[in-house]
Amino acid sequence: MKKISVIIPNYNRAHDLVAAVESVLIQTYAAHEVLVCDDGSTDNAKELVEEINDSRIQWIDCGRNGMPSIPRNIGIRKATGEWLAFLDNDDTWLPNKLAVQMQLVQDSNFLASSTNAFRIDKDGNNLGKYHSTNLSDTLSLDKIFPANWVICSSAVVHRSLFDKAIRFPESRSLRAVEDYALWLRIASLTSFAYTDEGLVNYKDAPSHSIRSEDDGKWQQRERIFDDYYRWCISSGMNKVKITNAKRAVKQAMKHNGKGIFERLRYK
Repeated sequence: MKKISVIIPNYNRAHDLVAAVESVLIQTYAAHEVLVCDDGSTDNAKELVEEINDSRIQWIDCGRNGMPSIPRNIGIRKATGEWLAFLDNDDTWLPNKLAVQMQLVQDSNFLASSTNAFRIDKDGNNLGKYHSTNLSDTLSLDKIFPANWVICSSAVVHRSLFDKAIRFPESRSLRAVEDYALWLRIASLTSFAYTDEGLVNYKDAPSHSIRSEDDGKWQQRERIFDDYYRWCISSGMNKVKITNAKRAVKQAMKHNGKGIFERLRYK
């Protein structure tokens, strides 16, 4: 079995966090380690997690940053697994999640995978699958340019990609959408093997989603694409890939009728 490190950023959600950790511990494909990367919690989360008493759990004190990307990145640097899986502290996994995804990456030879999820409202009601669109079994770069189809709590990525992808962006201008910015980079290095099977219980907060289509979210999308293009330049992508990235951004903007591509500051 491949070693999988699970990274859970946390801030003041003690009881949700316990449920998230326990959903990892019951996986049919056992996780190698569970890194709870705490962002300065003031509740009793640490005590409750320690009561679980599983040697795979590590509590990592990350100080107080106010950015989930920072504890996630600390977890990435400390992880010892070959594969890294991400789980938000208010979400949970179905027991076969990791098993399904490790089979997906084995069959596809891709270095990343994601899944659909069930939307759970604040009262615990299951609202059905998060993605109602019928997606293919492969999420390529062109596929996720128009929309972020990769749910963070479903993502499993080979650790070899993070040095080149430079981990989650820590810029405050990308706060709450830093995962989308990273997935664009990852998808430039490998496609995501995807399944429409709901393998995550996702506590939905639509107002914080890049999938919202109000003007504020489109300003976020502009920053994301600008960040992506600059990453293409700084990471040494060849001219063909950079040209393709520029074309893909333009097509994504045209497809969504916003026309903001021309405002991006490309050199």
